[in-house]
Amino acid sequence: MEMALCCWTALALDIKGSNAEVAMLRGPVMMLTLYLMSGIAGVAGAQSHDDSRLALEERAYVASKIYSLIPVFFAHGEGAPNVDLDAAYKQYLAQALATDGRREFDLATLEFVAKLGNGHTDFWDPWIIDHYGQLQLFDAHYFDGQWVVTRSSLPGLKPGDIIVSIDGQPFEQFFADSRKYLSGSSESQQRRRLFSSNSPLPRRFSIQLAEGSSIRAEPKAPTAATKKEPPETTEGRWIHESVLAYIKIPSFDEPEFQKSAIEFLRKFQNAKTLIIDVRGNGGGATPSDLIRSLMDRPWRHWIETTPSNLVAMRVQMNNDPAFHLDYRFEYPPEKLEKPIYSGKLFILVDDDCTSACEDFAMPFKDNGRATIIGESTFGSSGQPYVQRFENGMIFRISTKREYFPDGSEFEGRGIRPNVEVHPRAEDLRSGNDVIFQKAVELAAQH
Repeated sequence: MEMALCCWTALALDIKGSNAEVAMLRGPVMMLTLYLMSGIAGVAGAQSHDDSRLALEERAYVASKIYSLIPVFFAHGEGAPNVDLDAAYKQYLAQALATDGRREFDLATLEFVAKLGNGHTDFWDPWIIDHYGQLQLFDAHYFDGQWVVTRSSLPGLKPGDIIVSIDGQPFEQFFADSRKYLSGSSESQQRRRLFSSNSPLPRRFSIQLAEGSSIRAEPKAPTAATKKEPPETTEGRWIHESVLAYIKIPSFDEPEFQKSAIEFLRKFQNAKTLIIDVRGNGGGATPSDLIRSLMDRPWRHWIETTPSNLVAMRVQMNNDPAFHLDYRFEYPPEKLEKPIYSGKLFILVDDDCTSACEDFAMPFKDNGRATIIGESTFGSSGQPYVQRFENGMIFRISTKREYFPDGSEFEGRGIRPNVEVHPRAEDLRSGNDVIFQKAVELAAQH
């Protein structure tokens, strides 16, 4: 059809002969051309209403665009040394072009991007999240070889419950089968990503618990009685008046979180001890003002590397795919400024403390200003470049790799606390916050 249109259009625009002959031919040819165009437009219009399908050229464009960005922006080649990018792309392309189904294309893309092995490099399609994304009715962490529920809005499913299978399949096997779709710099990151909205959990499923019961999860239409979650805010309170204060910062996505935390610092500036809780904080923008407001000594930054795309050098090295150059940045230590709070400081972290949250915690661990309590942080950062496609898809690729100030690895490892405390299933069942309690216990000793 497209070839016929091109031919008829060319004929309509390039008719030779006398004026009379041209007049006789041009009218019918143009009418036929317009008819063909209207037919194709109608077909295209009908296809465009089926958002579960992607045209061949759209699939080819998204796939090739993602592939083209990797050599330019990706800063974590050393984190995936065994990945043959060209071979992986050929396999991806074969999958992407084999069917026009959007879901199948998305799964193929998730699998390709996950092979890069980086926590800040991933692919999102709001369409698949809306139609197939998991409902986030509960969350679970992997503790001591068990999948333990940490949060739930499902009737009958409680924090501390242990999941053993999903739709009759052992849950650990389900994770192993799903892992190829999950981006992450380590297996622990992929385990945490299993319960994100972008994960391959089915939309309707049953989970079986260690104590024998089965819980059904499925979407439900919202009702007037459906409660909306209140917006997250920074919280602060006295635990012991004038002695011990507590600030909980759920995110650094918006400036208001940092601003409110600094306001609480002013309120608690005379406290003997302060606990700052950044567990579950997924990052956002580095809270530099908050760091300065708490620092009573100089502090160091991350060491950073980013790709250097020197084309002439590549040619000289015969375009060896193993050859790469990086720019390396080492920043001078920050000088001491007068802080708002200079008392005893504890910072609570867990494996959901990510990116800018880790930017916050790292200098306090490095220079000893605070005692870090809890679990090792997520272990991923990278100032991503974001490619947004007209169909709503998003590809995010990490442009820098961070190292601790002493040069040791951070990516995939995270910040290890000074005092490690790991919640267990029985703690979650009883509502016992062992990380917070440890901080209160240590505060009483000082």
